[in-house]
Amino acid sequence: MARLARRTFGFRAAIGWVSLLLVVASCGGTCGTVQVEPIEGYWSWEGNGVQQITSLGSGDFQGAIVKASSSIGKCAAPVGRAVLKLHGSATHYTGQDEWFREANCVRRFSTDAVVDLTNGNNTAHLCSTGPFTDVAPVSNCEDLPRLPNYTPQ
Repeated sequence: MARLARRTFGFRAAIGWVSLLLVVASCGGTCGTVQVEPIEGYWSWEGNGVQQITSLGSGDFQGAIVKASSSIGKCAAPVGRAVLKLHGSATHYTGQDEWFREANCVRRFSTDAVVDLTNGNNTAHLCSTGPFTDVAPVSNCEDLPRLPNYTPQ
């Protein structure tokens, strides 16, 4: 009886291993890989500043400053500050981008930002309307180049 029990366990273990191998083989080399959306990466921001756009999951993305701009003066967003909040996929995203008032550096988010990737996903075309309600509405569009060779310090 003991001999039969060992054989049954060995047979079950062999079936388990074969099943595991079949599952791994069916992945085709893609198991465990995470798909990166084209918006993710390093992008120009506020002159010579750099933002990194990362996924927050479920189609949500955030752009945070990794290098503060030295070309726009005292109102540059500091390192670590979130300046872009988007939702989307592929080449189209919508959400919020941060504007600032030059006179006093007050910052607010727009609510109508649209980002479309162009030029082989190497340019982010960003358009939005200024969020400040005490002045005439201002709309702005700008092209943000991808920085594929940027290395954070």
